[in-house]
Amino acid sequence: MLQAEQQIYDTLWQPQEYLRQYYATPSVADDEQANFEFALNHLRHDGRFFSRAIEVGCGPTLHHACSFVTYVEELHLADYLPENLQEISKWLRQDPSAHNWEIYLRGILALETETISTTDLQRRQQQLRQKITQLKSIDLRHPCPLGDDAVYDLVFSYYCAEAISSSKTDWQTFMNHLLRLVAPGGTLYLTAMRQCRSYAVMDKDFPTAYIDELDLAAVLQANGFDATKTEIQVARSGAWTEQGFSSICMVKAER
Repeated sequence: MLQAEQQIYDTLWQPQEYLRQYYATPSVADDEQANFEFALNHLRHDGRFFSRAIEVGCGPTLHHACSFVTYVEELHLADYLPENLQEISKWLRQDPSAHNWEIYLRGILALETETISTTDLQRRQQQLRQKITQLKSIDLRHPCPLGDDAVYDLVFSYYCAEAISSSKTDWQTFMNHLLRLVAPGGTLYLTAMRQCRSYAVMDKDFPTAYIDELDLAAVLQANGFDATKTEIQVARSGAWTEQGFSSICMVKAER
């Protein structure tokens, strides 16, 4: 991994810029709409309730957790950057300066029910605040990324492992570390930028490993995931072409 890439998030990342770039949209962006539909369709079909779940690389965001919160008893959010976790903490304690996730929460609720009331929105917000019990530090560069041997029956991760380094070899290593968090019999949901070399946040470019659905299938198989219980879908993402990617890979897999 290049020294400059090791330091780029420590030196250039600003959570507020990322939120303004990708999550201040007037409606749910097309990639996230695809993510919501993919996850919710599988969750409804499987009908499984998970005792403990973790989001790996949550960034300063909460909307992916909202997709899963009704299917879990306890939810942990993990990220490398303390400032990202601070943004989430602000929302959890209802700080007025926290990012407003209403558009995205309504987007999820719209897939679950025909009409959305203020009460529905408040109930989902309350569920998130009750079920998110830990904000954790994680570093996928390490074999034990959480610093312990914890595993989860549900792991979900969006736009994370591929966005640490431009090296595909590094990405494979990071994925190996991430996949160790999935308990035997556990479930993984993951989305990655597809065939992307870098993505932009305002005027800053961040490295991305150039991967696609074949790479994902190979790394899952190498880590003991059942190919017959793995689904990988490609979705177009026209909203972010100028930012560096125009398609995503969405994964649901079982160990």
